[in-house]
Amino acid sequence: MVRKQLYITEQQDRALKRQAKALGVSEAELVRQALDEMLREVLGARPSPRGAQSAPRQYPPPC
Repeated sequence: MVRKQLYITEQQDRALKRQAKALGVSEAELVRQALDEMLREVLGARPSPRGAQSAPRQYPPPC
């Protein structure tokens, strides 16, 4: 994996923490999953290099 740093808003940070806790995954994993899903939508269906999922996950809406 490659390390990346990014800035997010305080609102995004709160939502990310809440969602990661609700799903029982790390914040980093949730960001990777969201990025994979967005890239599949934009670039077309391609397998994840991590091979983690074959179908997009359904997430509950943020609170």
